[in-house]
Amino acid sequence: MKHTIFIITTFWALAVSCSVKENRGDCRGTYILNLSKVSVSDTLYINFLSSSGDAQTFAFAPGKLTEEIKVTLPQGETSVTAYCGDEGKCSFESYTIARGSDYPPLYASRKVVNIIAGEIRDTLSLYKKYSKVSVMLTYDDPINPYKLRILGCNDGYNSRLEPHEGQFQVEMDSYSGAQRMFNLPQQTDGSLLLELSDPTSGLFRRFAIGQMILESGFDWSTPNLEDVILTLSYSTTELRLSISGWKDEYVFDINI
Repeated sequence: MKHTIFIITTFWALAVSCSVKENRGDCRGTYILNLSKVSVSDTLYINFLSSSGDAQTFAFAPGKLTEEIKVTLPQGETSVTAYCGDEGKCSFESYTIARGSDYPPLYASRKVVNIIAGEIRDTLSLYKKYSKVSVMLTYDDPINPYKLRILGCNDGYNSRLEPHEGQFQVEMDSYSGAQRMFNLPQQTDGSLLLELSDPTSGLFRRFAIGQMILESGFDWSTPNLEDVILTLSYSTTELRLSISGWKDEYVFDINI
């Protein structure tokens, strides 16, 4: 019995790789990607792109995920990219959005693997590529809303899931005591601005919230971006900043 098992195992290994007489550089490898750790509420897209241009793309609707997918690829480097939650705004070529649009709740990942003759097993992980920012203003006028505008230097990600340089801008009305929320992609510096337009005078006030966020210890380079809560009070002339999941709250004096 032991001898039989040895023969079958050896034959299988030769079948999935190359024979001794073949040019091993022409062989293809098998890449098996486990999806068991991924839970999605939107369509999941997975793309395999080899350095030789060989491309394969898979799409899984919510509730239709398989346990794993198996692809045969040429030897050498292959990029494995996956994303979901893009709301139809992204593609494997670009994860940027138009100016004035809220960023989608994107979860994504990208890695480069070296395909060899034989079999490689891996597990897919997705990372939160947006920060949900909540802004609440408190001021004396309960009827007339302020115009709120957020300006950033990055409008999403390029095909390698690196921050893309481009103006992020979103505008909304904000009533006193009402919480407004928007999604923000990774930012590469502290230039993020919050601008407010007074409902009576129309004058703009500008706050360098990007620097405040950095001073709190927030790290834009972490794989999973955290959420930010901002509360701006006109009566106490202060801005309170907290990070979701953190115990500390940070208070900044502001000039109004």
